[in-house]
Amino acid sequence: MYFFIAFAIVAIACSAITIKTLVGYNDMRLLGKLGISLVILAGWFAPLLACGIYKFNVLSGELADYLISALYYLFGFCFILIMLILVRDAVWYLIYGLAKMLGLSSWSINPKNISVLNHANVVVTVLSLIAAGIAAYNGNMAPREKLLVYHTPKLAKDMTFVQVSDMHITRRTPVEYVENIVNLVNAQKPDAIFLTGDIVDDKLNKIQPQLQALSKLKGRYGILASIGNHELYSGINSWLKAFKDMGIWVLFNKGVQIGKTPVYVAGIPDMNTSMVHPSLNVDFPRALKTAKDNQYKILLSHNPEFVDYINGSLFDLQLSGHTHGGQIFPFHMMVKYSNKYLSGQYQVNGVNLYVTNGAGTWGPQMRLFAPAEIAVIKLIAEKNKK
Repeated sequence: MYFFIAFAIVAIACSAITIKTLVGYNDMRLLGKLGISLVILAGWFAPLLACGIYKFNVLSGELADYLISALYYLFGFCFILIMLILVRDAVWYLIYGLAKMLGLSSWSINPKNISVLNHANVVVTVLSLIAAGIAAYNGNMAPREKLLVYHTPKLAKDMTFVQVSDMHITRRTPVEYVENIVNLVNAQKPDAIFLTGDIVDDKLNKIQPQLQALSKLKGRYGILASIGNHELYSGINSWLKAFKDMGIWVLFNKGVQIGKTPVYVAGIPDMNTSMVHPSLNVDFPRALKTAKDNQYKILLSHNPEFVDYINGSLFDLQLSGHTHGGQIFPFHMMVKYSNKYLSGQYQVNGVNLYVTNGAGTWGPQMRLFAPAEIAVIKLIAEKNKK
């Protein structure tokens, strides 16, 4: 409930800024202003409208799916639009301020010049449409394969793992999209597959065809997973049972040895999940209970921030997701503010951390400067290092 209230407040503020900037300072006809205002409002309130459509069965079937997809694309466009407006105005006022200091100011560059402002609004709207189109195209592209190589003396022979995170499978996710990811993963012939949360983002009974496609993932030693916040939102108990039935081993403060290899994989709850009940709290000692000192230890944690609470004596490698790499620029900067580990490889307290952009999207199926990916992890035995 608090999330929806906070989101509504942000949506109202962003709508007001966008509408005031675009139609508040021109002589456009009232009908035109109302039309633009309604589009902006629909875009900013798209996530709430989407929830309402499904929750109250306003529409059903493909019609509801198409409408919600359109709303989310509009949401992405509105986000890009307001970001460009804010950046434009910041740069504009800075230039005008410097020009005044240098005695070079003129009415033609004054931000209060309504004629210039209206032309600038047209330009920023067109640029936003172009950026939104590129983002929509990127959001529907197949994930790229991101190769990670780590050398270790703890292995006698090389091993390959694949990390898949943040697929956010919903009833609107095409089955073909899931099949494509499954084929990409299986083509690597991995020793094991790691799912690091937010794999699903819908009710269990709504995505059976997509789950059927996902069940074809194949790793030599199986599939291990940690839970994300969206599994919690979608009914965690039902998903824990469903994953078990699919042969996916969810690690809740638990670890397992990969076959007879010296690789030990542990998983911990998501940060939000851990706040639901004390029994789901993060417990590193429990996750390492059966580990041995000479094993190469991998931690699956949906949230990358947990790396700050471990060190190299506990784990060699942490694999995380959650951030989507920002998903739609310049949302990167906002995500970076709350998650200092945004995307890519880090070295923290002797631990190798990798934060993947994820294979799917949340909300609008759009990506801008944060391509979708699956991570192919090669553990190279030290004796094979060249």
